[in-house]
Amino acid sequence: MAHTTRRKCQKCRLERCFTTGMRKDFLRSEKEKQQRKKHLEENRKISSTRSSTSESTNSSSTPQPISNSESILEASDEIDRVSFFNFVEDSSIKLDTSYF
Repeated sequence: MAHTTRRKCQKCRLERCFTTGMRKDFLRSEKEKQQRKKHLEENRKISSTRSSTSESTNSSSTPQPISNSESILEASDEIDRVSFFNFVEDSSIKLDTSYF
């Protein structure tokens, strides 16, 4: 399968995937596709918020106190927690969340 031709006929590509051993349960349902798209959009918003925060920090003429660095780290940790719990929620993994 050449990189340039792989999108020309998606049906043929899918048939080749099945003949090489791909399982049908690896395909995402419409609900899973929508959930993944929603999570990607949320992560992009969070990322853009984080980058705009760092741009405003870089554009100021006076040095910012260390507390801004700490708040950025806290926001990053929160993003990691949200992403992790969204992943767990979407998967079949069951965790005891009382430890978190």
